[in-house]
Amino acid sequence: MPCVGTAPSTGGTDAATAHGWLFTARDFAICNAKVVRTATWARRAAWDASAGQLGPALYTNFQVSGPAATEDATAWSNTQLQWINDHLKADGYDLVP
Repeated sequence: MPCVGTAPSTGGTDAATAHGWLFTARDFAICNAKVVRTATWARRAAWDASAGQLGPALYTNFQVSGPAATEDATAWSNTQLQWINDHLKADGYDLVP
């Protein structure tokens, strides 16, 4: 499964509270050269000001999706593959055929 994510972020602009990190990602289940499901998720660690350290890393915002029952599954898959290839190309990797 290809996995595409964003870099950790401290978030916020206030130096007293802008601690911690957040990583967001999208995974793709590909079967017979078609995307059949996507999974989006995040992993984060928030700053615990009372302890003066990062709190535990947690997985959050997990969602699995596929084409709606009324949606053309092939068109939906092609849209997902285009998103994958756009990001692979931007990062200098080979495209998914």
